[in-house]
Amino acid sequence: ADVTRHVILALHGASVEVIWGSLNAVGDSDGDALSARLSSPFGLALAGRHRLLFVADSGNGKVRALSITTNEVATVARNFLEPKALALVPDDLTDSQDLFVTDASQGKILRLPLPSEAFALGAEEWPSSHVAVNANTLAAVTGGSGLNRPSWLIYWRLGQAVIVTEDGGARQIFRIPLDGSGRVKLLQAGPFNGHAGVQPL
Repeated sequence: ADVTRHVILALHGASVEVIWGSLNAVGDSDGDALSARLSSPFGLALAGRHRLLFVADSGNGKVRALSITTNEVATVARNFLEPKALALVPDDLTDSQDLFVTDASQGKILRLPLPSEAFALGAEEWPSSHVAVNANTLAAVTGGSGLNRPSWLIYWRLGQAVIVTEDGGARQIFRIPLDGSGRVKLLQAGPFNGHAGVQPL
């Protein structure tokens, strides 16, 4: 995601291609990927097997999805204050997945349930057939409130948790178990002064 030029790029060897949006064209629209417009896109989440790419359209307060099969873009959820990071988390009770979204201005991680048809074989009509969810109706993940500008997020399958990095205050890093047992501080006042991504090994 190129946050300053408002596009999503793909790297093919030594070449770079715009796959979503148009360079330096700010906007707020769905449709064909190259005609659709974004504003300060930030976090990405890829459901590779299902050929779906999700983006936190931060400047528009939305989460959008691109079907790599049909090249169509649709809004999945709206009315966030400042969506930043995304992480796809399997839902053990269904064949679907939840999309965890950090809202930096709210200081929360919100749980966006995705419909099972998004991950069904041959579901080429999704997300264009999807009715956008109002973010104000989404529940916060247990342990995922009261954060200081949460801006990076990753799902840790082995630990059955998500790991979140703050981009404000002491810039702490937390592990938040999916069993609802609260959050654990991993690092405080870390050796970083700006955005920092995390990756469990």
